[in-house]
This record gives sequence, structure tokens and C-alpha cells, in this order.
Amino acid sequence: MVPRTARVWWYRSTDIGAASAQAMDRGLSVMLVPDPTKRPTPPLALSLDGYIVTMPHVDDPVIGLLERRGIPYVTLGRDPSRPDFTDWATEDEGSSFRRIYEHFAASGARSIVLLRGTDPNAWNIDSEATYRAWCESAGIMPRVYRSAERAGEHGGENITHAIADDGIPDAILCHTGRQAAGVLAGLTARGVAVPDRTMLAAASDSEHTRHSRPAISAVELNAPATMLALLDLLQARIAGEPSAGPVLTTARFRVRASSRRTDTNA
Repeated sequence: MVPRTARVWWYRSTDIGAASAQAMDRGLSVMLVPDPTKRPTPPLALSLDGYIVTMPHVDDPVIGLLERRGIPYVTLGRDPSRPDFTDWATEDEGSSFRRIYEHFAASGARSIVLLRGTDPNAWNIDSEATYRAWCESAGIMPRVYRSAERAGEHGGENITHAIADDGIPDAILCHTGRQAAGVLAGLTARGVAVPDRTMLAAASDSEHTRHSRPAISAVELNAPATMLALLDLLQARIAGEPSAGPVLTTARFRVRASSRRTDTNA
């Protein structure tokens, strides 16, 4: 049984609030820490009970460090370097992506662009694989573009010009809300009407998608359910119990004005 004083480390978190709330209900505490492989290392960096690593990269040095030290950990998202590792949870991203592509297609899209990030994590790797498989099944030529996550709106707006120069598509799916907001700005600057000429959606909801004009369709991630699953997996791992992972939770695709065409039933 995990002691009530157990503490959980959270690395690269975008959902620290959800993690903290779930942990408090169990008598646990959550600490957000910087990369422990970089100097100076936090004094408590390798002395707590468990670690949640968010979106591990290929050959992630943090995972390597935790493995060498024998520190229990779980991951938000699949570890692309450890296919046999099952102590991870995330939203069912494959289903969410396919839902968006089907929505685009039902609204008349015959050319669909994927704008993904550049970090070497499963979020980027698996989403491109899902996209290419869906395009093949639908008889659509895949078009993949990349923009660094840290480039945000500016990166999305810049890459829009390359996308348009290659041929304005019927629809664009961006990984992040910031990318999508930048793409919307780039399309608007070039006189491309959204959604009449090009539909737009994001794979993760944010204030940028909700408050854009038009508001951008986006996947609303199920952070509470995902955090609950991660804490279950971590407590079991700390206690030496068999893995119950991986766990896929259900997200919701919110259709907004950026991909809603009045002359379709989508």
C-alpha cells in the first residue's frame, strides 16, 4: 500500500491542475520539477516516490535516468522507444484524429493537410501514422507539414504560406490551438475564407481555439480521466503490482464555426 505521504513528480506538464486535484483526493502531493538530467539538479530530484513523465521523447534521457536509479514512473503518452512498456495513459488520440478527418470528408474535403509538431514523441509520430493510414484508405494524397511546438501562433502563421503555396487545401488539422490560431491568421491574410474555402480544426482545445473568430473546432481532452488513470498506474507500480495499462480515455471533438459548413449535414 502506498503511504499517504507519497509524493508524485510531474514532468513537462500541461495538466498540472488536474493531476494535483486527483492526487489530493488520495492524500498525495504533486511537485512540478524541471528536467533532472540538466544541471543544477533539484535537491529532491531523485528521492521522491514516483514520477509521471509527460510525452516522453525517443530515447528520453529522463526515462533513462529513472530506469538506472530504479525509480517508479509512468508516462502520459506512449514511450516511442519502449514498445513493451505498458504503464502509460492518454486520450484515444487515434480515434479523435480519425473523427476529425471523417468530419472534414463529410463536409466535402478532398484535400486535407496535417500540421504536426517537431518533438520526437508518440503524439507526433503516431498522429502522422494515423493520418497517412486514413488518407490511404480514403484515396487522398497525404500532405504533412511540421512546426515546432514552441513556435506557437507565429510558427502556424509562417507555415501557412508554405501550405498555400503548395495548393490551398480543403481542410487543415493542426496539433495545437496556438498553431491553429496562427494558421487562421495566415489564411485570413491571404484572403482564404474559413470555413467556406478551407476548414480548420485543432487536436487540442485551448483559449486560442475557443476565442478565435471564427471559433476553431477542437478536441477537448479528458484530463481528469487521464490523470486518474495515471495515478492508478503509478500507485500500482510503486506497490509492485502488475501493470493494468495502457489506458485510453475518451476525448470529445467539439465542432465549431471553423469547420461547420451550412450546406452540409456534418
